[in-house]
Amino acid sequence: MPANVLLLGAESPLMDRMAQALSAQARVSVSFCPGEALAQARRSDFDVVVVNFRDLLETGVLFLRNLKRANPLTEVITLSVPSTLRYSIEGMKLGAFADLSMPFEVEEFSARVAEAWKKKSRAKKGLAAFRRRMESLAASAAFAEAGQFDAAVCLSQPAEDSGDEEDRHEQRQGSF
Repeated sequence: MPANVLLLGAESPLMDRMAQALSAQARVSVSFCPGEALAQARRSDFDVVVVNFRDLLETGVLFLRNLKRANPLTEVITLSVPSTLRYSIEGMKLGAFADLSMPFEVEEFSARVAEAWKKKSRAKKGLAAFRRRMESLAASAAFAEAGQFDAAVCLSQPAEDSGDEEDRHEQRQGSF
């Protein structure tokens, strides 16, 4: 499945270039309004959100704070210029994956988005495995309470995970 990416900033040729650079290997949404972008993020499970601090300043930091509250696993890449360095630092404190200083090469941008997407994918897999394990342990406890100790022991054993095969499949598919 391709990455789901949201670009947030002012309407500009840069936004067009970033969207075009990612469009071959990701689903790309573009927003020029932080409020609209936050509403989109609450409706969709974006893997990566790119926030242009040059355009948004404090509004970008507020957006990032609210995004991370609503979707803590979403990875964020901030874009900055020297005059917005303090916002980039605040963004990193709030959990941004990376900050790219403008100007940057399209290849560097695409590579950072791919890295962020892979991190999000690993986190989702880890969370899913954790949930499965907790469900298994809860079922095991229920069987133990009912006196079904053999079933409880069987359920409490970790199951074999096929995640390694999924990881190899993703590596063959390319960067996204």
